[in-house]
Amino acid sequence: MDVKARGNRLTQRFDSEETILDAVQALHRDGVALSELENYLVRIGPTDLDLLADVLARLRQTMAANDQTAATAPAETVPKVSSSRSGRFAPSS
Repeated sequence: MDVKARGNRLTQRFDSEETILDAVQALHRDGVALSELENYLVRIGPTDLDLLADVLARLRQTMAANDQTAATAPAETVPKVSSSRSGRFAPSS
């Protein structure tokens, strides 16, 4: 799917953490690399770049913590998630 088609699907302002996270999840599902998310979002619609930078920094930290937890946790242990976000986007416990 090209940027214009994504833009038609995600037409909104990215000026809150919720709208940015929703768009990041949708773009990630579509195969957009984390390093390319900023480029895609600013092409789709107006984006608060400071907030996006904060969200992406926290997202990278969360993903790294989840990866570290997965590498050190026993296979039968399932970490508790206190958020509606799932997978690598979920906060680690």
